[in-house]
Amino acid sequence: MPLLGYSYRFYISLAFTLLIILVGATFSSIFYYQTKDIITDLTSKAFGFTVEETALKTSALFENAESLVSVIASHEITNTSNAAERKPHFNFLLSSFSKTKNIASAYIAFNDGDFYLVRRLPSKNKRSSFFSAPEDTRYVIQVSEKNLDTNTGEYRYYDESLALISVQPDITYGQFDPRTRHWYQMAMAKHQAITADPYVFFTTKEIGTTIAQRSPSSRAVIATDISLTKLTEFLTDFKTTENTKVALLTRGSGVIASVDNTINGHLTKLTPNTPIRLPLLEDKALKDVLMNSQLNQQKNNLVEIHSENQNWLSMVRSIELPNNIQYTLVIAIPTSELLSEATIMLIKSAVWLATLLIVFLLLTNKLASRMTKSIYYLVKQTNQIRDFNFKRKFDFRSNVKEVNMLGSAMNQMNATITEFIEMNKLLAEEEDFSKLQSVLLDKTINICEAKAGVLYLIDEDESNLLLPQVTMINNKQFKQHILVPLRISELPDMIQDGIIEQNLIKLDFKDKDYIAFTHHSGLESVISQVEDKIQNLILVPLFNRQNSLIGCLTLLMDTELNTHHKAFIQAISSNAALSIETRQLIQSQDELFESFIMLLASAIDGKSSYTAEHCKRVPEIMKLLAQAAHTTETGPYAEFELTKNCKQAIHVAAWLHDCGKITTPEYVIDKATKLETIYDRIHEVRMRFELIKKETELAFSKRELNGEDPVRLATELKKELKILDEEFLLVAACNQGDLVMDDWTTNQLNNIAKRKWTRTLNDRVGLSHLELARKLRSGTTPNLPVQEFLLADKEEHKIIRDEVNIKDNYHSLGFKMKQPELLYNRGELYSLMVKRGTLNEEERYKINEHIIQSSLMMDKLNFPKHLKNVPEIACGHHEKMDGSGYPKGLTSEQMSPLAKMMAIADIFEALTSDDRPYKKPNTLSQSLEIMSRMRDQKHIDSELFDLFVENGVYKEYAVKHLDEKQIDSIQPEKFLSENGKIHYFNTTSRFTS
Repeated sequence: MPLLGYSYRFYISLAFTLLIILVGATFSSIFYYQTKDIITDLTSKAFGFTVEETALKTSALFENAESLVSVIASHEITNTSNAAERKPHFNFLLSSFSKTKNIASAYIAFNDGDFYLVRRLPSKNKRSSFFSAPEDTRYVIQVSEKNLDTNTGEYRYYDESLALISVQPDITYGQFDPRTRHWYQMAMAKHQAITADPYVFFTTKEIGTTIAQRSPSSRAVIATDISLTKLTEFLTDFKTTENTKVALLTRGSGVIASVDNTINGHLTKLTPNTPIRLPLLEDKALKDVLMNSQLNQQKNNLVEIHSENQNWLSMVRSIELPNNIQYTLVIAIPTSELLSEATIMLIKSAVWLATLLIVFLLLTNKLASRMTKSIYYLVKQTNQIRDFNFKRKFDFRSNVKEVNMLGSAMNQMNATITEFIEMNKLLAEEEDFSKLQSVLLDKTINICEAKAGVLYLIDEDESNLLLPQVTMINNKQFKQHILVPLRISELPDMIQDGIIEQNLIKLDFKDKDYIAFTHHSGLESVISQVEDKIQNLILVPLFNRQNSLIGCLTLLMDTELNTHHKAFIQAISSNAALSIETRQLIQSQDELFESFIMLLASAIDGKSSYTAEHCKRVPEIMKLLAQAAHTTETGPYAEFELTKNCKQAIHVAAWLHDCGKITTPEYVIDKATKLETIYDRIHEVRMRFELIKKETELAFSKRELNGEDPVRLATELKKELKILDEEFLLVAACNQGDLVMDDWTTNQLNNIAKRKWTRTLNDRVGLSHLELARKLRSGTTPNLPVQEFLLADKEEHKIIRDEVNIKDNYHSLGFKMKQPELLYNRGELYSLMVKRGTLNEEERYKINEHIIQSSLMMDKLNFPKHLKNVPEIACGHHEKMDGSGYPKGLTSEQMSPLAKMMAIADIFEALTSDDRPYKKPNTLSQSLEIMSRMRDQKHIDSELFDLFVENGVYKEYAVKHLDEKQIDSIQPEKFLSENGKIHYFNTTSRFTS
């Protein structure tokens, strides 16, 4: 429900807050933007002055160079006609050049191809070229002269005093022809001095430009190279912040100076094989500045742009130099850095504003609190109900009468809600249905201050019958009563009408219906046990979600039922009915689930008479072992808790652990001999031996008729028949699973199999279409009669596996069992050659596959949350601690304790079972000996097996289920691990002392 208004405190605080925020924000904004304008304007003016200063400094560089060119051009060296005349003037060149600064070199190019260049060299450790020059060299004259026959070149090295140090010939330099250079050709074409576009000097790899002028005699061109590296120093004056970007560009957007590493990075990448050219402008922010200036025709002013995810204040200025030279200066300053001081001042203003706001809020809050204290306290106390805090009573006292009345009403409401919530909580939390009935009746009696009560529930088989469930007198359950079931149709009309109208029914002790009802129902026996006189009998019908009657609460009271209790009972009765119905449904579902488990387990055990009790016995062993783990106080299972949910998971998992066997054929499960399928095929083999014996007797009779000695023939016949009898006995022995198939037995079996017998009847008639198809796989039908081997592995014995992609499906689900190629192989010789037991590889896989089927079946069951681990427990009893088990090859670390317990329970039951056709039951000592070896081989959990032995789980199970002959004398310590022995003897010692 929306609030009707706000408190005085809110309005007072809100007014002061809004006023302070408005005034503070206004003044802060005005101050910030004024500061921004001032900083921008000052920066723009400062840049203007700096640009002019930079232009003057740059012009000075060019003027010095032009002066040097003019001096040399007016010298008589320009009028010389050969090398001999020019060399005496070298000192003049050196003297004139040494007086200049910031000029990289000066040179004269004559029209006959001779070339003379003066260059200043730094100290040796700073040189980027001329490494072979003497250490104290300060100047070098590079000479390239053209003679009639040969070209000569040399380097002349001079020290600081212009004294010649040495001369180094260089023939290759003599090949240099200045007349091919653009500056020479441009100077020759004009009368005044020319200035070339900036470029990278070949020798020093510096950026510079050339000023050249033709001599008056037109015999030579005098030129100087000006290094523009000094411009980079000039540009540092524009770097007002750390990340300011400045670049000086030529007309082709080549960078001749910048404040970053653009030029140095470009020059260091140059190799002898790469073109020598100026670096291009690549910085995105500066490119955006230049583009914005060109698009908007905005120059010489600071303009704000956005680039690289931030705002920049930018400027583009032109620098005019002599000889119509024009460079472009591009500047970009991060707005946040330039205005950082303004931003800091704005933040400080905000902090002061926040501080001022907090102070005013505290003052206004104190003032408003005094004005609204009484009402606010009552609201605060009332909010306890919203927070479900019903323990604290309202003890506030006010001078206002209405406030006190409201507080008293709140106390009563608090008590009622508390009782209601506690009742609902009890109904919701109690899981045991019988306890739920007792709790419901007991709490209702206490709240309504009744003396006794009875809970009736509808009979599940007869909806017209109310059965007494719980009777309580003075908060104690009363069992010695003679209450009888109530047939609704026989109840007094007043009660029937109340049930139909779903109303609370009240019977006064003076009413005739009261006497009739108490007598008919047997409530007189309950009333007689109550010390106080019963005045009223209250019946509360309970209805479920479908508005069907499910029960009735009967209360015996010695006072009138007040309005408060009546309203409470009517409110709680619906929740009580729903809780009862829910518990009944849960109980029914649990019983249905339990019966389903028993049905499936019974079907599995009933499928084979040899394992009829397995599914019943494994749960008992499992529960005994789990209890032993629960009671232990040492070892890795000291923290194991056998909770109610855990017990249910054990129960379900143990009963369902072999549910997959329902898919395994009976003749595989119960296979007692090697040749047994649906029947034992040893009978076929015996009949073949009988036939061979008859054929042998017939052959000897024919020989006797042909005149051979009867006495000798009788002796041979007797010997041959004896051999056949012995061979059959060997085959029959091999058919048993307990015979060891050594090499001699195998060879004998192979020899016996080669005997032949005569078949005269067609074996491809009267068959099913599947069996006929298998026979046809072997090829054409032989002509009768035909000789066949006594024992054979025929094509028809091979049952092809027809499951599509089942192997890949198993692997994707984590199953790691090796699947045979065939579904079954019923070859006679193949089956008899089984080394151990009666199952061949295909049948063994079919047996083991039951655990996969169990897992698949249980994965389709939607187990509740507390039973989600049932599949893992049930399907892990064939896993081994070393990971060599199946179906998933889990290790001990990957298995839960309950899954390890299941493995031990399953093995122990199988070892001691007396209903297996392929083995005799083991005694207790034999079984424990086998299991101790399995523990040593890490097939079962060592600590759990110690608990199994030490706590006598085997003995408790044996007394109930094993034959007395199997229960022999056991020394537990013999079968314990080393740690188990230590614990066993320590426990025994403490018990003895």
